[in-house]
Amino acid sequence: MSLFSPAVRAYSIAHKPRIGPPTTCLRRPAFVAQFKVEGDVFIDMDLNGPVLRWREPRGARVYQPANWLIAGNTAGEALDRDGNIYVFSAPYINLERNPPWKQNNLYRIGSRTGLMSLFMKLPAEHPPTTANPFGIMGLAYDCDTHSLYVSSVAGSSYDEERGRIFQIDLAQRTIRDILPGRDAFGLMVYQGSKDKRLYFGSARESGVWSISLDEDGGFRGEPRLAFRLAEAPGGQDERAMRILFPQPQVMEVVGIPFFYSLRVSYDALGRNYFYRYDPETDQWQFQQVQIRKP
Repeated sequence: MSLFSPAVRAYSIAHKPRIGPPTTCLRRPAFVAQFKVEGDVFIDMDLNGPVLRWREPRGARVYQPANWLIAGNTAGEALDRDGNIYVFSAPYINLERNPPWKQNNLYRIGSRTGLMSLFMKLPAEHPPTTANPFGIMGLAYDCDTHSLYVSSVAGSSYDEERGRIFQIDLAQRTIRDILPGRDAFGLMVYQGSKDKRLYFGSARESGVWSISLDEDGGFRGEPRLAFRLAEAPGGQDERAMRILFPQPQVMEVVGIPFFYSLRVSYDALGRNYFYRYDPETDQWQFQQVQIRKP
């Protein structure tokens, strides 16, 4: 669940890099102003697609226009500096509303219009099949380059890892760079003491990996392992479904069991793993594990 705070923060491309996620430019969607909400607005994913929720003196409010149902079942969300919302199709329980051809569809809810439309259909190395019902798995936005990073496992099989991580230039609406051969789940950009890196969780094992980014947001060098959830005290063989930064130097990893099976894909059960960044060593140190309850 993401939070749209009432505050709108100024963004300057001339700012100096500082340790932490480059997300200080994120803006509340403009269409939310029509609801005259003074407090927080949350975006959530129900069985029909994205939904907005907030509280008023008279009780909880829910907003989900019919237009938001065109993507079928959805998962994940990302905001950009203009307040646009990005979501992706994701199968749940069965493929009735999300056939394989839909698995790599990326959608955008316009900040001003509040309407959903197909933003981009990402290419897969191999055609989709019912053996692997998944496509896009995670989103991450970088304020510095106005890039959206998208992970996809479309085309992968039990024996071959054919997933990709895309860097999308949102201004040009084009794919700028691709990291091939990686089945990645959750991902997030982070500015460390030495360089800026894209962190991503493997969809095949419990590792959280990262790759360096150049000044234009493109991939540089080879991915390196940061840590494995299964090796943390109290950890399990879970996948990093989401990577969050609740504080500038704290990483929270939302772990779930995942084996390319619809039955357990978005199970609420799992663990949250916390790590703290050490700027001196450019490493993440384990802090604690919290068991998540439904």
